[in-house]
Amino acid sequence: MIADHNFIIGSRSFLTHCWPVIGALMLAALAGAQSLSPVGLDYRMSETVEFSVDGTCGKVRAQAQETPHPPVVDSDVTETPWEFSLTATGYIIPGGPSYISPDFSADRGKLHLEGRYNNEALRSGSLWVGYNFTAGKKLVLNVTPMMGGVFGSLNGVAPGYLFTLTHGRIQLYSNGEFVLDAQNRSGDFFYNWNQITYSPLKWLGVGIVSQRTRAYVTSLNIQRGRLHLQKDELHHQHIQSWLDRTQRGSIARIQLLTNR
Repeated sequence: MIADHNFIIGSRSFLTHCWPVIGALMLAALAGAQSLSPVGLDYRMSETVEFSVDGTCGKVRAQAQETPHPPVVDSDVTETPWEFSLTATGYIIPGGPSYISPDFSADRGKLHLEGRYNNEALRSGSLWVGYNFTAGKKLVLNVTPMMGGVFGSLNGVAPGYLFTLTHGRIQLYSNGEFVLDAQNRSGDFFYNWNQITYSPLKWLGVGIVSQRTRAYVTSLNIQRGRLHLQKDELHHQHIQSWLDRTQRGSIARIQLLTNR
C-alpha cells in the first residue's frame, strides 16, 4: 500500500509539474498549424519531450524548419524600351522640283514600325511593320523584312527590307521595296538604295551609293554617286550624297538622322 500510495503521489506530482509544459507544447503546435502560409512556405515542427525516471519533468525541445520558395521576379522590371529614329532627306534637283522626304521609325525588341512620305512617289505616304533579326559579334548582321501599304498619289502594297552588315569601320547598308500598284500593273516598281561606308574616324565616313527610284525623272535606271557622312555629339548623322543625272548635272541628297 505504501508503494502504491507513493506511486499515486509521484504521478500527481509529475502532472502538477509538467502540465504547464504540456500546455505550452499544445499551444506551440496549434500556433504552428495556424501559421502555415498559403504562399508556399513549408513549416515542419518536431517536438521531443524527455522524462526522467523519478517522474520529474525533463527537457523540452522544439525545432522549426522553414523551406521558403524562390522569390517571384516581376517581368516588368526587364521590359524592353522603345527606340525611335527620325530622318529627313532633302533632294535638290537641277531643273526639277526639289522636295523633302521624312521618315519616322519605332523599334521595340523584334518589332519594327515605320512611316514614310515622298519616298515611293511624290505626295504619297507609306506605313510599315517588320521583324528585326540580329546575328554575329565581330561581323554584325541586321535584317528587317517588312510589309507596307502605300497611299496617296500612288496606291498599293509593298514588301520590303532593311539590311545592314557591319565589320569594324566598314558598313554595307541596303533599303529596298517592291511596290505593287493597285491601279495599274505597269506601275509596279522596285525601289532600292545601297551604300558602302568606310569610317576612318568615329565622326567621319566616306563611301559610294546607288539608287533606283521613280520619285523624280531620270534617264538612268540606276543612279550612282559618292557619300560623305558626319556625326556629332547629339547622335545626329549628316549624310551628303551626289548622284549622277547625265546632262542636267548631279542631284544633291542631304540627309539628317536622329536616334533616341
